[in-house]
Amino acid sequence: MKNKLRNEAFKKRNQLSQQEIMEKSNKILIYLKTFEKQLNNKDVFIFIDFKNEVQTLDIIFYLKSINCKIFIPKINTTTKEMDIYPYTSHDDLIKSKYGILEPKDDNTLVINPEILDIVITPGVVFDKEGYRIGYGGGFYDKLFEKIGDRVVKIAIGFELQVIDKVPRDSYDMAVDYLITEEKIYTFQ
Repeated sequence: MKNKLRNEAFKKRNQLSQQEIMEKSNKILIYLKTFEKQLNNKDVFIFIDFKNEVQTLDIIFYLKSINCKIFIPKINTTTKEMDIYPYTSHDDLIKSKYGILEPKDDNTLVINPEILDIVITPGVVFDKEGYRIGYGGGFYDKLFEKIGDRVVKIAIGFELQVIDKVPRDSYDMAVDYLITEEKIYTFQ
């Protein structure tokens, strides 16, 4: 069922033009700016967009402008988890075997997720109760388990990725907010 929902969402998202993706991403950034008080001066974990996801570069620039420390993921193929690295610039990133931009391997830079204040998460499908379906690796579920409820979890995606309810497993954790180009969903 999850794969069927994933494939439907990919199909819809792949029909968006680059122009539509940029316009929708800009609207999401505008909604994200309403969280400025919560975001200001915080340690924020955010993904680097891939293919037709919400574009995150302008979000990263915005977060830097309000004194956030930015952290990004790197898939650890040994542990099957995400390592968390400080973000410096897109120029310092390399393409992973999945085609995703990631930091270069340097275990001395990996940070403990305990320091994070906010996680901005992607997803393939979202529901109206705060649950999400990712790409199937369980990377964000493992991160959410480590950070618990103390860290604010904000999902960003397009409205076309939202359905009423996604199938859930016992380890799935809801996000606190979902921001689309149309609205902010609050689940706390």
